[in-house]
Amino acid sequence: ERIVIYTPTATPTAPCGACRQVLNEFNPDAEVVSVCDGPDVIRTTVRELLPGAFGPANLA
Repeated sequence: ERIVIYTPTATPTAPCGACRQVLNEFNPDAEVVSVCDGPDVIRTTVRELLPGAFGPANLA
């Protein structure tokens, strides 16, 4: 799975902390691609954006 984030800025913008938590609950291994109006692209995963995250497995 892949999540693409677009911002109308000169540089890519990463998701905020609350968004990172929600994304983690759906799929911590999903690829996150941040794009913008400029040429730069950031590729990472939810797990890399939110290391040591609290998730559904912590509730068991």
